[in-house]
Amino acid sequence: MHAKHDIWPPRDTWVGIWLLAVCALVVAMILVGGGMTGAAMNPARALGPALVSQTLIGHAVYWIGPVIGAAAAAGLWGWLLKGE
Repeated sequence: MHAKHDIWPPRDTWVGIWLLAVCALVVAMILVGGGMTGAAMNPARALGPALVSQTLIGHAVYWIGPVIGAAAAAGLWGWLLKGE
């Protein structure tokens, strides 16, 4: 049995701030990219309708963008850890 104070996630102000930040980011992504892409932020979700409608024009951004972003993040993380 867990004690009464065992709460996950911890209830402090940071949880609320992070939740608000994530929600604001999703809303901003929908408002900025909604008209151009239909606000499909998931590449797998965007691929299905593109295949059915046979319109793959501009679809490479869904696949190349995340790969480049992940490579940049990994490189930055490795560069930051070299300083330790």
